[in-house]
Amino acid sequence: MAGGRRDAMGRLPEGKGAERSSFAEWGVCKDFGLFDDAFGRGLPEDALTLRARVAWIEPRADSLLPNEVVSVGRNAAPSFAGAEGSIQADLAALWCARQARCAGPSGGPALFSVAGLSVSGDVVLVCEQQRFDADRAILAARSSFFRAMLSNRQYREAAQHEVELPDLSARTLAAALRFVYTDEGPDLRTQEEAEDLLVAASKLGISGMMRLCSDRLRDQWLTVASAVSLLRLADEHGASALRSEALAVIGANFDHVKATPEWEELLRSGMNPSLIQDTLQAVADAAIFAGRASIKL
Repeated sequence: MAGGRRDAMGRLPEGKGAERSSFAEWGVCKDFGLFDDAFGRGLPEDALTLRARVAWIEPRADSLLPNEVVSVGRNAAPSFAGAEGSIQADLAALWCARQARCAGPSGGPALFSVAGLSVSGDVVLVCEQQRFDADRAILAARSSFFRAMLSNRQYREAAQHEVELPDLSARTLAAALRFVYTDEGPDLRTQEEAEDLLVAASKLGISGMMRLCSDRLRDQWLTVASAVSLLRLADEHGASALRSEALAVIGANFDHVKATPEWEELLRSGMNPSLIQDTLQAVADAAIFAGRASIKL
């Protein structure tokens, strides 16, 4: 890229050819002086809107980034998340201590000893005859489902010490509570496990766990063969990132997908209007990208 500051028409000042601007060298600046008046008159409200995806690069001590970027990086606060003494580490220790004492149908209130003090939870979640000691404030902060249930006096559970959850498995609830307290998900070994946990995360309103399951399904199990079923799952439970990726896979391989039983079943079950529109758009986008004017649906 040619160095030096340019005028509005993109010309280098005389004698400045060897001079390099750090901003120009890194492509930060862009000259718009080459646009004529007719271009400007065609803009809505005489405004040019630019949208860009920005990636942050963490500078090193020997970084060649412009000084302005390096100075901002040095002023950034250090991350404390997960370190000993952080809230994440302490809540994880609380969860682990309670898990050791509350598993099984006969488990009572679990205690967590800190400096000689015993701290018990203020709510017990009962699922498949297993009891999980928990904290209302933490549940409400991390889950929209528990926030509505435990803070609204119109629900009888708000005043109860024990709350039954019959629509979940104990294994799924344990995984969800582990994420609530630690931000750590289970080792998802199969697609079915990831799908079950995504459904539970959707029901409980735990957005971080939904994103974790969605990303795992996308990275490990999204293929041409599974795209339709994962699209359906993502659409039903609001997993927007997985939905977009599944649509892209279907659009790029529609000639194959449209002949599968999964696609026929999706059509028979009735797609919602927005999903139909987005699927057609994905097919059209893939056709344009492939250099075809249209594709037979």
